Amino acid sequence: MARSEDGQDTLPTHLILVGLGKMEVSEDPEATLRAFGIGSTVAVSAYDPVRMAGGMLHAMLPHNNMVTQAPTKFVDTGIRALKEALLAMGLVEERLIWRFTGGGQVLGTARADILSNIARENIASATDTAARCGMAIFACEVGGHKGRTASLRMADGRLQVCDSEGHCMDFEAPAPAACLAEEKAPDVRYEAGTPAVARAGPQQAGGPLIGDLTDGTPREAAQ
Repeated sequence: MARSEDGQDTLPTHLILVGLGKMEVSEDPEATLRAFGIGSTVAVSAYDPVRMAGGMLHAMLPHNNMVTQAPTKFVDTGIRALKEALLAMGLVEERLIWRFTGGGQVLGTARADILSNIARENIASATDTAARCGMAIFACEVGGHKGRTASLRMADGRLQVCDSEGHCMDFEAPAPAACLAEEKAPDVRYEAGTPAVARAGPQQAGGPLIGDLTDGTPREAAQ
């Protein structure tokens, strides 16, 4: 994604849309991978800073219990499929920067309870699958009650997450860190620190929290 003289982002030179239940990879330094409409779903990204290449998955459901289903519709098999695709491109597993976002409760309908469960299970499936596959989660932004759009820029690995109200967070290609969705935090962003096991709890109402695992203390985000 290019930037104008005032430092604002402009349209990416090569925009690759990641559809619902789909996966995309790229080694074009001019490309940006983008997933729209991230609600209870989860967008998982991985990036190799040396190769300036990576990929993104937009998974709908936590677990694939039917081998005939497309693996990228599900968090568990989708993450494995993304990893396999990136390694097949020649990317180095130890260099991959894994980050994810989503798992929000965005619909106030009769299906809210069902979607709430799916959102929590999607977050849990992402962290559990990452742990089983030996992947360190470098950063995440999960939970809450807003939809999201995620954009991964191949030029430098920056992951930008914007909510439905236009508020954006930038995750640069960081030092390893962990992701932790606290039980009282509907909207959590963690980066920095050292890799750790992630867990997800019930999401409740409240403002966004930003945490830094170097001291383990969440703090309220600046408004």
